[in-house]
Amino acid sequence: MFTNLKNTKIIFILCLIFIVPSKIYFSVLNSNFERTPLFAIVLILLGSLLYYSIYSNKNISNELKLRKNFFLSTISAVLCALFFICSFNYFTDKKIYSFELQPLIMFFLNILVSVSFAIISASYFSGKSKFNGANSFFVFIPSIMYIINIIFFVLVTSGKPNQYDVALKCLISMVFLYSTQFFVNSTKKNIKKMLLIFGMLTILVSLMHNIPNLISYKSLSRLDLILNLTELTVCLYTAFIILEIRKNLFKNHTTII
Repeated sequence: MFTNLKNTKIIFILCLIFIVPSKIYFSVLNSNFERTPLFAIVLILLGSLLYYSIYSNKNISNELKLRKNFFLSTISAVLCALFFICSFNYFTDKKIYSFELQPLIMFFLNILVSVSFAIISASYFSGKSKFNGANSFFVFIPSIMYIINIIFFVLVTSGKPNQYDVALKCLISMVFLYSTQFFVNSTKKNIKKMLLIFGMLTILVSLMHNIPNLISYKSLSRLDLILNLTELTVCLYTAFIILEIRKNLFKNHTTII
């Protein structure tokens, strides 16, 4: 039953209709129910169903082609600007960091990610990869930055990290990692499956985490506000990646979910 991707779509839509609004509601009310083991178990079960239904489907192709895409090009350009703005806000942020070099490291990483998305935007605009020669390493910078961000959260930041924030950064790093296969020769199997799995989970967790934060934007610093807007834009970017790979999702190219 769950190996049918139509059922995957149903599970995803049900999560959007019921789970995401519930998480937003509990977060806005500060009830902390969204942090309880019961809510976590529900999320894990639904995430496992999404993973199983996609990964166990043998009809999904491994072919991943870069095509002209105006929407992905535009969103990539917006992300380029947002990461550039983020970089300078690390210096104006009044937050005290456990690791004093963290703002400097994040400044340079955000600059590099901004350059990466400028190249990504040009690639989607032209339909040809612009990652070649000396700038090839830029394709991996977005994923690397989020991995380093996770390390800061878990090992360096004092206090208990927000589990939704950490989970979202893990998922985004995986989406960025697997989406590099659009711009380089794909040598890995199950690329589309991984993009679908991590993409859907990224969208769900982003909506659950970023929207409540933006609703209470008055309590956020300028940096936190921009970071939440950036992650929500990454959610939109991920949604368009999923729409892009749906165009030839199956091996026979005849069925679209």
